[in-house]
Amino acid sequence: MVAVEVVQRTGRYAIRLRDPHAPARADFAGVPTFPFDPAWVLDGRVRQYAEPREIVVGAARPGLLHHVQVIGEVDLAHAGHAVTLLLTGTGDRASILFSDETPGVAPWRILAVDLPGTLAPGGSGTVRVDFNEARNLPFAFTEHGTCPAPAPGNHVPFAVPAGEKAPR
Repeated sequence: MVAVEVVQRTGRYAIRLRDPHAPARADFAGVPTFPFDPAWVLDGRVRQYAEPREIVVGAARPGLLHHVQVIGEVDLAHAGHAVTLLLTGTGDRASILFSDETPGVAPWRILAVDLPGTLAPGGSGTVRVDFNEARNLPFAFTEHGTCPAPAPGNHVPFAVPAGEKAPR
């Protein structure tokens, strides 16, 4: 059975067809990944904003824009490099949408980050960021994806060979 889904992106409607028997799904053999590397499990300093800040970001489809809520930022360091990345999300669950310099990965990937339960709005603390858990968004699997792009500045200026590789 084919499922039909209506989505709205930046005031425009689209129809998605989800066919469990489509050749792309039937031939899917899994997502290639890098081997787990404990060096990519990092502890960083997180600062949660007192109030979320809405920003507008691009998308995988040219001409689309997304409004996302930035809830804070996290400072990370690895092998002498330091970077500050913006966190999006709500409550104690946050995400980091990022790009990096690794060949053979999607243009950007996403990480889920558990914020400390004791972290109050406007507070700071330590958070664990496991790049081995970096995942592809749907746009990495199809040219029809509408996924949001990373927030400006959410580029890691070095290779992060961890997590999922490009699936196609």
